[in-house]
Amino acid sequence: MNKLETINAKYRLADNPHTLDIELIPVFDDVGSKVDQVLRQLIISTKDSELTLELINTVKALRSRLITDIQPSEFNPRVAYAADTAVEEIKKCHLGVNTDTQQLFDSIENLCNYVKTIPSPIGSALEDCIREIGEENCAVLTSSKVTQSSVSSWFQSKGISTQIFCKGDLSEVKDNLEQLYVVGPPFFYPTSLLYSPVSSQLTFLMPSWFKMLDLPQSPMDEFSEGFIQLQPKKHPMGQSHGLESDERVETTPLSEQELLPQPYWQTSEINNTDCGENDIKAHLTILSGDFACYLSEQDEVQTFDPNSTTGSRLSRLQFDMLCPGAFLILRHDEYGQGSLYEEAINSFGDRSHDILSTQSIWKEALRKLISSHNKQQVEELLRNAQIHAYTRAEEWVATDVDRPQRSMDFRLLLRLLNLPDQRYFDNATQLRSKRLSLGREVRRALENELVNIPSSTLKQLGSNGYIELSPKQAQLRNMVVAKVLAISPYEQVVPRQKTHTAFSHVTTWSKWVEV
Repeated sequence: MNKLETINAKYRLADNPHTLDIELIPVFDDVGSKVDQVLRQLIISTKDSELTLELINTVKALRSRLITDIQPSEFNPRVAYAADTAVEEIKKCHLGVNTDTQQLFDSIENLCNYVKTIPSPIGSALEDCIREIGEENCAVLTSSKVTQSSVSSWFQSKGISTQIFCKGDLSEVKDNLEQLYVVGPPFFYPTSLLYSPVSSQLTFLMPSWFKMLDLPQSPMDEFSEGFIQLQPKKHPMGQSHGLESDERVETTPLSEQELLPQPYWQTSEINNTDCGENDIKAHLTILSGDFACYLSEQDEVQTFDPNSTTGSRLSRLQFDMLCPGAFLILRHDEYGQGSLYEEAINSFGDRSHDILSTQSIWKEALRKLISSHNKQQVEELLRNAQIHAYTRAEEWVATDVDRPQRSMDFRLLLRLLNLPDQRYFDNATQLRSKRLSLGREVRRALENELVNIPSSTLKQLGSNGYIELSPKQAQLRNMVVAKVLAISPYEQVVPRQKTHTAFSHVTTWSKWVEV
């Protein structure tokens, strides 16, 4: 089946939702049910304590991995790692809690040690389903590349030839699958799985203690005349051994979102100081690979889509459109804007001194204007002068900002500063033109580098969440492509040159957050 035929098949399925057979299989999981229970108790009993933040996030990760990582223990390092880390965290805070919480810690530790030694009942159910329908008649969908790789190793050891995809690979499915087994509940997957299906039969396997079984609504529902109503069937599997039952004690209700590993932001990562002339307000953005960067709300970011066709992998995105899961292209050093500015200056040869002189004169005049008035007065002066971007005066005095973006704004600013000489305008405009030209050259070189990126490197990006580029072009060295894990809701005042630059930033929680 070619790509056009695949798209047509998807449209036929989406156009007639009654032909889509959706099945939910809750699998009895006694041990997972106990992990779910102790996590809820831990959150409620220690909700005002910072001491247990790390432990809570670790047990949340363990709970999530019991849902998604359903392969046997010898192929399941992620569950073992979460369980071992939870035990380590318990040792760190055991003496700082009361007797009741210590008893809860003991229960968690016993569960962590036990859960590593037993097979997942969901994995066993999946294997039974595959054997029943036939290996060649179905495929399996996992929630991450790492899990996909582990399940693949497990299947190979069992001689199972069934295809395995992860949720980011659905566009690669070439044929309309007869049966797709999805590891985890619909909540863990994009709505496109249901509303742009690759199979007429979708079966979700999940633990029976996971109660959020609602199918997500299509984002197009608000634009359609009538909502698409998908009616799943529910077929429980397995047998409880007494630990899990409908009569279990219900703790304080918590949403599924609250039970997922969450980022938390230290107070040291938040400040409300005023911006200096070379500062900017930006959001700390946590990336895979123990990287981070600062991004301003006014800026665009360069993104990379590994699932797109080779010619359209790069794009630019406004900050407010950015969300976790996107891949950013950043420099791992401070080459960026400042170095392009220096390269542009040097390209003018003997004229560079004259350009630096005129730039210094008008910026110093603007700096004096700013220092002799408060911010509101400066904005009023610029607004009365008909300058459109009157709030950005402090940005314009930064060395690596060549001039205001709008030519009319710059002309009006020079008139306000009593600098009528045309040289100020011409030099700054030529400098800006050269810098933009160099930027386009860098972008073209970057596009060529990433368009021809080897499939092995793309696989590494999918598994690790980041890659570091080592191209031959000097301008592209020390670049990193990394997945966004979380964006701080708080703004910080940081030096302008630190934005859009990847730097090492280790957080204890980022290893648990999955997007």
